[in-house]
Amino acid sequence: MVRQSFRATATRRAFLRQSLGLAALGALAVSTNACSVLPIGKPATEITLADTFVGDDAKFWDKYIDQFKKQTGITVKHLGIPFQGYHDKMVSQTTARSLPDVIWTFDATIAEQAGLGGLKDLLPLANQEGAGFSSDFVEDTWKAVQWNGKLFGIPWVSATVGLFMNTQMFREAGLVDSAGKPIPPKDWPTMLDYIQKLTKPGQQVWGYTQGLQSNTQGIWHWSPWLYQNKGWYINDDLTATFNNDAALEAYGFATDIFLKYQGMPDPSNLGITDYTTLFAKNKVAMMYGNQGNLATITQNGGKDFQFEVFYPGVQKLQYGANRGPQWWSLSAFTKETDAAWQWVKFISNGDVVKERCYSTLSAPLRQSIVQDPTFLKTIGPLGETFAKISVQPTTRALPMLKNTAKMMDLIQVALQGVVSKQKTLKQALDDAAQQWNEFVKNNPQR
Repeated sequence: MVRQSFRATATRRAFLRQSLGLAALGALAVSTNACSVLPIGKPATEITLADTFVGDDAKFWDKYIDQFKKQTGITVKHLGIPFQGYHDKMVSQTTARSLPDVIWTFDATIAEQAGLGGLKDLLPLANQEGAGFSSDFVEDTWKAVQWNGKLFGIPWVSATVGLFMNTQMFREAGLVDSAGKPIPPKDWPTMLDYIQKLTKPGQQVWGYTQGLQSNTQGIWHWSPWLYQNKGWYINDDLTATFNNDAALEAYGFATDIFLKYQGMPDPSNLGITDYTTLFAKNKVAMMYGNQGNLATITQNGGKDFQFEVFYPGVQKLQYGANRGPQWWSLSAFTKETDAAWQWVKFISNGDVVKERCYSTLSAPLRQSIVQDPTFLKTIGPLGETFAKISVQPTTRALPMLKNTAKMMDLIQVALQGVVSKQKTLKQALDDAAQQWNEFVKNNPQR
């Protein structure tokens, strides 16, 4: 595993754009020179591009839109939509059959839009590029958006979840190597030992924290416990599996950190910004987080605040978690399929993806980029860590669900019931699974 240090010098603005627990996927072209051999489009051709790049972030596209037009004759009209309203806008336009030609998609939009018949099957286009076209992508992110023999998105960049470790607090507890860097816990018992050593209840200082405030985003940062124990959320038939033995063990260990060992503050009262602020103010030694947490760390910890990121942080059974994937999809209603496909290939080439990763510390999901020493040197230690996390697989790719937020809400409510001592873990997860299964029965997900 990679273990790196970081001085939080990134600007607030750059990473606020990437929060979601969000963040970002790999690129597609076979080489960074792919854009130079694209077919020439018709001079009058124009396509529309919809994404959440607004304000200064929208300027990212300026030079690439210009380059693309010079090389192909195709004009790209960018439509930036604020993230908060993006999902609803996309669903509304899907229903109205008025989607832009190329659409930025993530797990909360791509499944629903595909289910509504709004996204074009890209598999025939991908197959035309040759047998090696998809081989450079991280397998999970390529398969995650395939369903019933169709492909609904081309991966771009991703946010990734890792274990954040507060360097100052680790040094004070003597949990560092000869260079003064935090030593990541190698397994769950070691992590629990760390938590107990780092926790000082009388000073309101804790070894670990995680939030369960009522929002879907926070629950994603509980997922590493489940992944490390080879657990998953659902079965292949889409019935719930989040009450199986792996989930009971994983979530039981995590909630016991609060209930049994008093090693973290009450998660019921914490949102992502809350516990990230505690981390940056030396009140919490460890937390799971992603690139979206960096803005809060920078704001509250200052430019000299030091931490490291590691994954899986604990290695009970399994590596891996990739969160925050982003894809590019084509509208099923586009009249400019060829031009739109050319643009998707262009922005998925190595140069565009690398530039996006440099500016946001997103992780590419092309193995050739992750293995490129020049890229790793340029993006720096923290970016390298995120990049290498991103190529580690989960148990399997996220199936094509239309209601992942619903599923995560049910798990979040279940864990809230546990930490409030209203329910046992098994009872809470059984109830959540029953509700999910009833929901799937009444609302087919495929």
